[in-house]
Amino acid sequence: MVDKRYWRISWWKFYDSEFKELLIRWFEFAVYCPILRMHGDREPHEFPIDNQVEGTGAPNEIWSFGKETFDILRKQVNIREALKPYINSCMNEAHEKGILS
Repeated sequence: MVDKRYWRISWWKFYDSEFKELLIRWFEFAVYCPILRMHGDREPHEFPIDNQVEGTGAPNEIWSFGKETFDILRKQVNIREALKPYINSCMNEAHEKGILS
């Protein structure tokens, strides 16, 4: 049996100009997962993104990807905020009773 109470989607490497559609779709899915987190690091760039598997310096703020993408992701964040009480109650139930909702 696999315990999936606290799982999340892990996505990264959105560095080129063709990533926005994929970013939006993954974000739309992740809003309904127990944990919502977008990867990203801050400057200084310790490793060049082009030459490293785990480069640093990538943005993860929803406003970092242009206005159109921001508007879509902001709508998803609002949905997530509305779901927060339900998600928290499910996580508490899973923690206290070991029940997978």
